[in-house]
Amino acid sequence: MTSMANGCLLLTRDEDVSRAWVAYGVPVGGVTCVDDERALRDALAARLDAIVLVDLSHRAGLDVLAELCREAPHLPVIALGIERSDPAMAAEAMGAFALEIRDPGRARAQWLLKRAAGHLELAAEVRGLREMLDAAPAAVERRSESRAGGEAALPVATLHFTEALRHFGDADAFFASVAEGVARCARVSRAGIFSMDRRNEIYRLRAGVKCLPGTRELTFSHADPAVRWMSRHAHVIGRSQLGHVRGADERAMLTRLLDLLGAEAIVPLYGRDRIIGWVFFGHHATGIPFEQADVENLVSLAENVALMLDNALLYDEVAVQKTLAETVLQAIPVGIVAADAESRVRWFNDAAAEMLGQRKETVLNEPLSGLGSRLAHVLTCALRGDAGEKPMEWNDRGGGRTLSAVARPLTSGAQCLGAVAMVHDLTRERLFREKQEQLERTAFWTELAAAMSHEVRNPLVAISTFAQLLPERYADEEFRKSFSVLVAQEINRLNAMIDQLNSFANPPELTFEALRADVVLTKAVAVAVSRLPASGVNVERVLQPNLPRLWGDEQALVDCFAHLVVNALEAVEHKTAPSVRIEVTAESDKTGRKAHLTITVADNGRGMTPDLQEKAYSPFSTTKARGIGLGLPIVRRTLMDHGGEVTIESSGGGTNVRVRLPSAVTQEATRETCVGSR
Repeated sequence: MTSMANGCLLLTRDEDVSRAWVAYGVPVGGVTCVDDERALRDALAARLDAIVLVDLSHRAGLDVLAELCREAPHLPVIALGIERSDPAMAAEAMGAFALEIRDPGRARAQWLLKRAAGHLELAAEVRGLREMLDAAPAAVERRSESRAGGEAALPVATLHFTEALRHFGDADAFFASVAEGVARCARVSRAGIFSMDRRNEIYRLRAGVKCLPGTRELTFSHADPAVRWMSRHAHVIGRSQLGHVRGADERAMLTRLLDLLGAEAIVPLYGRDRIIGWVFFGHHATGIPFEQADVENLVSLAENVALMLDNALLYDEVAVQKTLAETVLQAIPVGIVAADAESRVRWFNDAAAEMLGQRKETVLNEPLSGLGSRLAHVLTCALRGDAGEKPMEWNDRGGGRTLSAVARPLTSGAQCLGAVAMVHDLTRERLFREKQEQLERTAFWTELAAAMSHEVRNPLVAISTFAQLLPERYADEEFRKSFSVLVAQEINRLNAMIDQLNSFANPPELTFEALRADVVLTKAVAVAVSRLPASGVNVERVLQPNLPRLWGDEQALVDCFAHLVVNALEAVEHKTAPSVRIEVTAESDKTGRKAHLTITVADNGRGMTPDLQEKAYSPFSTTKARGIGLGLPIVRRTLMDHGGEVTIESSGGGTNVRVRLPSAVTQEATRETCVGSR
């Protein structure tokens, strides 16, 4: 196309604006940047047509815009500036083709340039038609003489549609402008446009000039005989042409339609796949009936209207879909933040604004850094194809919220168009979890106090009984010896209970470091064997090669696994072929990093009943005759402090205690993420 070949001219001194529009202008023949008005005039003089972009921040921007709108109204001049600013409002008043922000993004910019290119193409067709008319003055003169009063031929349609293009985004204003242009072009007393309403699949009057009172209430469906006739025959319905219609019923039906609309001629409008409406024309303003040349001009006029109408309907449909999508994205409670490939914020819904405590105006069309370091880091990782599978969580100190975000790239084939992040407010979940934990702790200590009172009472009752009998049987040496042994045993038991309670209530401060799993387990087995030297069971250890290091406190983990091994050794105490096995494997995430270690302590002992499994982490839940059952609760808390978890699988054939702990690789990756998000 001529307009595309001539490309665009951009008046600006801003390098960022130049760089952006040069990249956006490739589909329309490229953008040539000039930095002063003289260079712009020279460039325009060397071209037939061009799209002109004027940066309103340029010192001569408004003067150049006013001159172009006055001297070259056929050129689409796009003003680049800040919405609702004084220069922008002045540009709009001068009649600029469009007003846009300085960097609207690739999709918006290219859509606008293509619209401007279409406008130039239409202007080129107008020039061609003008030249054709100028080349046939004799024919025009003969037609003028045949009219009463020497009236001139019908003007070219497109000369009157420039104003309609300015209302392309407003359907009602667009159709009204087209209808007025049609009436002026055809020089008729009445004109109107019927078009298809895609939402309910009917044809209705969209705009008209001096229409009959009932015309606006008329609707037609695809099954209406008149619509089916126009779809099948695809030619003009005119009173002077009705004699060529063969069927009497069809002639009567078309006559009724003309009378209903108060029209002398109806021209169908066709889109890409079917009839999209029609234009009707009333009497000529002079009262002279339409001649064959007039009808041909009406057909040419209708072809231009059909093209504009088809594009307008498509634009209207896209606008409805866009509005619906935006409404949905605004309504959902999840924060949605989208960025383009140039790392600028392009979408920021109300939920995100509330969660992040930021106004849309301050972040839209701005770099990602304005969102805060953590969310910007999440989106940046997605843009470079390194989006994490798990959400990133952080505490917003200013707003007192707990937030999480996960991002995904937006791609079209191999091209990255941008990234979108979903932000969740976890504050309520955190508060609920804290409340739940508080209730669990309260229930735990209540249960612990009740069980403690029971366990303490047993040795005190025994000591009290012997103490009461002591005066009577003091002379009995064997009684005194039994009393001494019993008191010592029960006091030791109370001391052990108090030590475990103190250890549980006041855990030592943990010091985390990278640890070798084999070293930790070797020490844990040694501690367990020292507690049960008479067991004589060999603890088998199977470690996967090339294991990553654990991340934790060595002493806490040694005590944790020592307790699990002791439980396993006690479970196989009466087995003829006892077996205790420790197996260590590494677990990789989707990036291939060995992020976790799984350590399984298995035995072939008597197992645990389902009831006992449910109470495994409760205090004083134990099968041991003289135990207080705080071992597994301490193990569980130690693993939770290390970011791990423990599960128990047990049956009559034995018990498997599976521990999952993060590796030092995970800690290093987390540390890098935290550093990168600052």
